[in-house]
Amino acid sequence: MTSPAPETIPVEPKSPARSRTESLNISSSVGNLRFINDELRSHVTKLRNQLEAEKGNLKQAHRQKVLDIKNVREQEQKKALATIIELKKKFHEEKIKEIESLRETISQKLELEKNKCLKVKDTEMTKLRQELDVKEKMLNKLLSQTNQKTNNDPINVKLLDELSELRSTKRQLEESLSQATVIEKHHSENLKKLCSSYESELVRVRREAHMEIRHMVSKNFS
Repeated sequence: MTSPAPETIPVEPKSPARSRTESLNISSSVGNLRFINDELRSHVTKLRNQLEAEKGNLKQAHRQKVLDIKNVREQEQKKALATIIELKKKFHEEKIKEIESLRETISQKLELEKNKCLKVKDTEMTKLRQELDVKEKMLNKLLSQTNQKTNNDPINVKLLDELSELRSTKRQLEESLSQATVIEKHHSENLKKLCSSYESELVRVRREAHMEIRHMVSKNFS
């Protein structure tokens, strides 16, 4: 038994006018696509240019910011350096005044003590000299009055002993005066050494002040 043959659908042939219309539609679509593609490319190019421009602006802004920060830092460093120099000067002046005042006070005190001691010693020496001179004159006078008597005369012997004792006392007084002069000289030397030590202290303070300032400067600019 044979199967029936398939039914064929007749194809209507295209007319020339319809074919042209379809061709025009396809051409129009292709043209639209190309136009849209060109527009997109143009827009993308414009966006790329804008992006590059923004990158350039950002780089310029960054450079300007770095430059501004550098300028601000330099200004702050200059201000800090000026402040440090002023503090150094003030510190140096205060220390010098303090040391000079201390040295002057001690020098005056030592000078007053020295003058006081010398004045007391000088007064005592002058008084003793006067007393010894008076006694020596009296003894010499008595000896001249008794020079006719023998040397074994008790009064004459006593006067001679007193005169010898008086001369010994006078010699001791002169030695004490000499010792006082040596002590005064030694005191003056000690005063000079003390002044010299204060000069050394002043130099030390100046050196430490300079070291401290250099440390502050290096710390501030590091």
